[in-house]
Amino acid sequence: MNRVKATISGLETSGSITLVTLDASADITLQLLLIDTPETVSYLKIANTVTAFFKETEVILATTPINGISIPNQIPAIISHFENDQFLTRVHLNTALGKLSALVHDKSLKAMLLNPGDIIVALIKMNEIMLAHD
Repeated sequence: MNRVKATISGLETSGSITLVTLDASADITLQLLLIDTPETVSYLKIANTVTAFFKETEVILATTPINGISIPNQIPAIISHFENDQFLTRVHLNTALGKLSALVHDKSLKAMLLNPGDIIVALIKMNEIMLAHD
């Protein structure tokens, strides 16, 4: 499980759904959707510190930033190393947010021709990020 410390910098609510904007580093902002509101969850307040969680299986890797895609969370990363298993490879990443990892199907990873030290982009859909209050 990936964990990122962040500060809530934006909240937009529509019905029972809140679009949360997080300042995760000086250069990286994350966005996520919660089925909660500031009225139903006490920690949803501007300037509160939270931890964003997302599974390794929910991290999509790309060789370059992608325009024209509905995934706003695009995190520049450098590949640290790989851990190979039978079907999946854990890709360890160094980012401005800290260390992250992604689980990627072996064949997909081989087709991308990636190596340790390569600069890539980690993408996370808004609905795949969970929050916890610190």
